Amino acid sequence: PVRVRILLREQITLPARSRPRGRGPRRPPRPGARRSRGACPAPTAALYLADVDTTGALTRALDPDPGQVWIVRPDAHVAAVVSGPDPDAVHTAVRTALGLAPDRPAPPTRHPQTTTTR
Repeated sequence: PVRVRILLREQITLPARSRPRGRGPRRPPRPGARRSRGACPAPTAALYLADVDTTGALTRALDPDPGQVWIVRPDAHVAAVVSGPDPDAVHTAVRTALGLAPDRPAPPTRHPQTTTTR
């Protein structure tokens, strides 16, 4: 058995119930985890509870809904729970969890002004 806290100490962790179908150990994690990697300089990793929770106790205690993306800081604090794998929401939640400013939205496109003549 592995203590979960040890697994959480080194990075922002995105726990999920189980590995998505067709994703082997070397394949990239779900879209939210991929998007979180570009959110900040801190490392991020997906943690599949089915891989580490041999008794099921942790999965029952956390009770994550299918599709939820949890963001857990290295101090083991659950900083956010994002409903659904919205990559932009995960990106923002990871930055917020680390106290970083949200990314600035792109400036609006300026349209040329039209003039009218009389």
